[in-house]
Amino acid sequence: MPTRTGLLFALLLSSTLIPAAAQMGAKGAISGKDFDAAAAEQARRYLEEGRETFRFDTFGSEDFWGGKLKLHEAIAGEKNGGKGPGLSPQKALELGLKVDVSAIPKEVVEALGRNEVDLADPASTLVLLKANAVVGVTGFFSEDGKTLTSVGIQCAVCHEVAAQMGQPPGSGVVHNSSRNAGAAHVSPRKDAIKFSILVGLSAIFVDAAIAHGLLWENDPYWTYWITKTFLITTVFLFGTAFLGIGIIPGLVLTAVHTLIFEIYYQWLAPVGLPRELDFNHLWITGVPVHFLAIFGGYLMALWLWRRNHPALEAERGETWRFVVYGLVTAVMIVANDGILTQLLLLQDFPGITFFVQHILIAFVFVCVWTAYAGAGPTGWTVGALMLALVWTTYAMYLGPRGLLFEEPYYSGYRDLWWLSFSGGFVSALIGW
Repeated sequence: MPTRTGLLFALLLSSTLIPAAAQMGAKGAISGKDFDAAAAEQARRYLEEGRETFRFDTFGSEDFWGGKLKLHEAIAGEKNGGKGPGLSPQKALELGLKVDVSAIPKEVVEALGRNEVDLADPASTLVLLKANAVVGVTGFFSEDGKTLTSVGIQCAVCHEVAAQMGQPPGSGVVHNSSRNAGAAHVSPRKDAIKFSILVGLSAIFVDAAIAHGLLWENDPYWTYWITKTFLITTVFLFGTAFLGIGIIPGLVLTAVHTLIFEIYYQWLAPVGLPRELDFNHLWITGVPVHFLAIFGGYLMALWLWRRNHPALEAERGETWRFVVYGLVTAVMIVANDGILTQLLLLQDFPGITFFVQHILIAFVFVCVWTAYAGAGPTGWTVGALMLALVWTTYAMYLGPRGLLFEEPYYSGYRDLWWLSFSGGFVSALIGW
């Protein structure tokens, strides 16, 4: 009795030889050489069909990628009938997708050679999809060819080698390609965080160099620089989630930050700031100088961001919920800390400024940690531990107690590391 392996081999062999024999049947008796030629032709045809399937067949996956996930809308972008910033050819290449130069229309190739094609524009991606030039991805368009209605995924999306744009096309198949499939879904949360941190660092640099160095010739203590960086990052992270990235959002958020900062100056100023500043220094000169310094830093951050992320902006639809979650979580953690650590363990009121600083730190930390470490028991536990460590370190070097109504003072070693650190960790764990 033949084994299962023998039966399977016979079945595969017959699937190849029977069609070849059928083709020769009409010619009557055939020689061994003719039979070999027919079999070779049949194998060649199967290979070509396999390549065609590998390169172009989506197996109906557009029902999932387009119909369910609406991936085509994210690719097209809002300006082209989709949603969000869209996916530019430059970003697609960064993610590992390949472009088959041989499939690009001749006029587009020539325009590429003259640097007349904007590779930062998602509209250019649609041109490539229409030409079936994006290896592994098939675009489906409306009857007029103007609107991307769905996308399907081919086998080639994970197993290919093809030419980059502007280079000679390659050939062959490569397994385990370097494509980062997870990165193809751009994270608006991480982008908003990265951009806001960039704004915070750029703005505090301009403030230090131009406002305090060139114009005022003074040097506040490190408490000022660290706390203000957290304040800038907080305002721009929260605001960017609602307003997006650009000149107009930058002007609005800079105005909001300047107002909050001057109020902080006047009523909550920690050690390192001259609390006796008069109205003229606070509002007459302070407002325009700080506004221009922070906006100058924002413009520098925006320029740097767009050079590296030309078609990428924070997508407000997802991000605003995320930052609201971060703010609510931060307030809950600080409230827990106020009850558990300050009231029960230390039995002391640390002052209003203390809580403002802790909320600024907690908000930025919760957003960054959640976006990169994710949720879940492990993420929360490690995050709570790290937040308590950041708080304690800040309090040891930069965060005095007592302000607004008392003279500032710093906690001792026991209060910091035995009580504040432990209480902060438990408070964060509960609030998170």
